[in-house]
Amino acid sequence: MYLAIIVLYFYFSNSCNLLHYGHAIESPQYTVVHSESDFEVRLYTESSWMSAHVLGTTSFDFKESTKDGFHSNSCNLLHYGHAIESPQYTVVHSESDFEVRLYTESSWMSAHVLGTTSFDFKESTKDGFHRLYEYIHGGNLNSSDIVMTAPVLTSINSSSSSGSDYFVRFYIPAKYGGNPPQPNPELNVQLVKWKSHCIAVRKFTGFANDDEINKEIEALVNSLNKHKSGKAAILEDKSYYSVAQYNASYHLSGRLNEVWINVSGFTAEGCPHYQGNY
Repeated sequence: MYLAIIVLYFYFSNSCNLLHYGHAIESPQYTVVHSESDFEVRLYTESSWMSAHVLGTTSFDFKESTKDGFHSNSCNLLHYGHAIESPQYTVVHSESDFEVRLYTESSWMSAHVLGTTSFDFKESTKDGFHRLYEYIHGGNLNSSDIVMTAPVLTSINSSSSSGSDYFVRFYIPAKYGGNPPQPNPELNVQLVKWKSHCIAVRKFTGFANDDEINKEIEALVNSLNKHKSGKAAILEDKSYYSVAQYNASYHLSGRLNEVWINVSGFTAEGCPHYQGNY
């Protein structure tokens, strides 16, 4: 089987694009320390890059992988020329089809949507995000705008007696120190604080829907069970999981989604003991 791991890096500079309204292109700085007719050695100074990981397959070559990764960097990680803030994490374990991330403490504004037979993932996420959108656009006691962050997270409790419960969440920028503006009461959204914990993550493309999500979460659970076969259980509650979406609805290609599930059992990698659903 052909497998390639392609990592595309986007250089961070004061200019947001390679060429922006006639300004010169900025590149990382270096000095040529050795030169031959067919190659040279450069000494690069310290620099910062935004990286998009693309898992190559037999049908996903260099060109397509670079296109996918660059679309992710240029369209998703930048928003009106500003870098989009996301919750901070460290990858503590990586496999070909999933990774385990140790997330730091974070704060989220959460909108609870009670699912029914006619209210699926898409409709529930739409309903919850509409309330969160109002919150970040002045629907708070400060009447202040809050910059958009990523991802939009929909946590799903599929074991609820009344059907699936959905919790649509917006990551609160770190500058608020866990104390963002209070939401207007009529929005019915609540602040949720997460302790540092580990999450198993599987990426997928396209538009997230119930069938695709069910397939991806089943694949993630199977991968985790296979990886930890014969060892301590790491899935505390497979009926509770989250779907992370990084793209606006008008992005039709190069979309990035993830399924998340809380895990324990990776203590050797630095994961704290599981402390319940988040």
